[in-house]
Amino acid sequence: MASRVGLGSLVFAQVESHEVEQTTEVGMRIGQRGVIVAASLLVYLVVSAESASTKVCNGKHASLSCLKKNFDELYQSDYDSFFTILRSAEKKATKCDSLANTVDYLDVVRFIGGNAEVREYFSEVIEKLCTERPRCFLDALSRVNENSRSEIVRQLRNPTFLEDRAIREVFVRYKTSPRYKRIMDLYFVP
Repeated sequence: MASRVGLGSLVFAQVESHEVEQTTEVGMRIGQRGVIVAASLLVYLVVSAESASTKVCNGKHASLSCLKKNFDELYQSDYDSFFTILRSAEKKATKCDSLANTVDYLDVVRFIGGNAEVREYFSEVIEKLCTERPRCFLDALSRVNENSRSEIVRQLRNPTFLEDRAIREVFVRYKTSPRYKRIMDLYFVP
């Protein structure tokens, strides 16, 4: 019996030793994975911090041109800068002292897509511009691309902020002007 206990103890000691080795090996694998995960997390944090410090359309790049090129990204990542740039461009456009600024601003319509907030904001601006500075508005509208022009006129046929009558009066006043024929044809489509 003594030999059986000795043999049993020896087997148990070998099994226990094997389990310790396996546990150590598993621990090392978990430790290696932990180091890999920690290193990956560190790299992610460094890249995130770096990209946060290099904002899109920041500093000297804060322009309407940059906003157009990075429309969705800027709107999602730096909301305040997005609207600061857009409002600055609006002020320039609605002054009407530079046709190029007004044309550039109206061209924003191409980038709005399904963004309801920006669409509503833009509608308010163009409705006011159309009624308060109609010649400036129509001159600029005649210079934007055909798709932008069509979209803006479509929005003006169903204004959000002003009465239909106010918008319609502007278009009726300039309906016979050859200068704005393409615009009037879009507005007065049957």
